[in-house]
Amino acid sequence: MQEKISVIVPVYKAEKYLNRGSDLTIADFWGIKNVDGDMFNKNGVSLVLINSEKGKRVFDIISKETVFKEESLEEALKYNPSIISSSEPHKARNNFFEDLNKTDNPDFSRLYDKYCVFFGKSLYRKAIIKAKRIIKRILNK
Repeated sequence: MQEKISVIVPVYKAEKYLNRGSDLTIADFWGIKNVDGDMFNKNGVSLVLINSEKGKRVFDIISKETVFKEESLEEALKYNPSIISSSEPHKARNNFFEDLNKTDNPDFSRLYDKYCVFFGKSLYRKAIIKAKRIIKRILNK
């Protein structure tokens, strides 16, 4: 059986902190290793904010299929500031949309190479290099 791990933060009683429009909010729980090392999972841990009584009822149903532990809102906010405010847009965001809108038929591979850069290489190119290494390793066995 595949184990699902969720961490639940009940915020429906703490509305003074958050004003959410949904019954549940699901996000990655960044920093869980620092908050609760026992809940850490290398594949990630979900942060579930229960924003209403209805959300609590729904979570009570789905929690039967999860491993979960209640953590404080303060601990969740410490490593997940985007819960309260949106992150800043990337500095190249406006340039990307300008390039995208220059034509009715944009060249997505060019845009990808130009804007999806990770440590000096586009993510696409980095994936190709990684795939080639794996294939070479397999063929050399």
